[in-house]
Amino acid sequence: MAILEMLPPHPRKISTTDLLRKLMIEGFNTSLRTVQRDLKDLTDSYPLICDDENPAGWSVEPTARRKLPDMDGDNALAFAQLEQHLLTALPPSSRKKLEPYFRHAQQTLTQPHNQSRAAWQSKIRFVRKTVLCLPAQAKPLVMETLYQALYNDTVVEIGYHKANEFHRYDRRIHPCGVVFSETEAFLIGRFEHQQECQAIRLHHIESARDTLIPAQPPHGFDLDAWLAAHQLQPSPTPSEAIILHFEPKIGIALLDTKLTEEQRLECHDDRVELYASVAINEDLIRWIMSFGAAARVIQPLSLRQTLLERLQAAVRSYQQPTVAQALPTSSATQAPTLRRVIG
Repeated sequence: MAILEMLPPHPRKISTTDLLRKLMIEGFNTSLRTVQRDLKDLTDSYPLICDDENPAGWSVEPTARRKLPDMDGDNALAFAQLEQHLLTALPPSSRKKLEPYFRHAQQTLTQPHNQSRAAWQSKIRFVRKTVLCLPAQAKPLVMETLYQALYNDTVVEIGYHKANEFHRYDRRIHPCGVVFSETEAFLIGRFEHQQECQAIRLHHIESARDTLIPAQPPHGFDLDAWLAAHQLQPSPTPSEAIILHFEPKIGIALLDTKLTEEQRLECHDDRVELYASVAINEDLIRWIMSFGAAARVIQPLSLRQTLLERLQAAVRSYQQPTVAQALPTSSATQAPTLRRVIG
C-alpha cells in the first residue's frame, strides 16, 4: 500500500529508482528488484500504467485513487483542530499526506448532523495576555528543506546571518531539533567540525539545501536537556522557598491562577502574602517584575537584591534625558531626522 500512495496519477509518473529512494526514506528495507516485482504484482489488482521507457515510469489511473476511509464527526473535528493549531509542528511529508484528510474532515463537518461539531471551531480561541512583537517569519522553502532534513536525519547547507549583523555565513549543519517560542522559532543543530549544538533563528536563514548526507548529532543529545541548559525552557533546578507581598486586588487573583499547587496565601487588610517553593530563574524574575509596584519580594534576600538592582537600573535609565530634551529648543523638532531607519 505504501507503493500505491507514492504513485502519481497519470500522466505524471515516477521511476522505480525514485520509488526505491522514497521507500527507504520512509524506513522500508527493500531493493530495486523487490520494488519492480511488487509493481508487477499490483497490476493484477490495480489499474497501474507503465510507459515501458528506460527507466520505466509508473503511474495510476486518475479515477482509481484510493478512497479515504469513512470519517465520523469526532475524528473530523480532531483533524480540523490539528490543521488549525499544530500544522507547523509536522514535517512537510506528513502535511502533504494529511491534506486529503483535512479536506475530507472539512467536508464531513458540513454535513447537517455535524453542525454542533463544526460550530465548535468558532467557540475555541487561544489568546495571549502579554504584549508581544509580531512573530518573525521564516522563508517557506527554507522551512520545508529544514523539516525534511530533520525528518530524514541529513546534513543541511545553510546561508544565514547573525543577530545585528548583515554578513552572510554559509555552513553545513547537522540538525537536531526545531523549537518554537511565542515570537520566534529556532533550529538547534551542530555545525560541521564543532562538538556542541547551537540555536539559529529560522528567520535569519536565507537559504537551505539538503545534502542527503547522514547527520551526526552529538552523542547522547537530548533536546529537553539542551534547552534547559541554555535557558530556552525552565530547567529542573532545585526549588527555593519564596515570600512575596502583593497588593490585595492582585494577590487575590492568585487563588485562581496559582504559582504552584502547594502555594499558601495569607490575606491581610493591606496586602496578600504568598508562600511558595519554586525554581528561581529568569522566568520567575520577569513574572514578578510584570506586577510593577504591586509586588514585593521579602525572601530570599538574594532574589530581593536582584529585583532591587534591576529596578534601580530602570530608574537611572528613565532619568537620562531624551534626544529631544538634550537638543536646543530650535532643534528639538528635528530630532526624528537623527534616527537610522532599518527594515
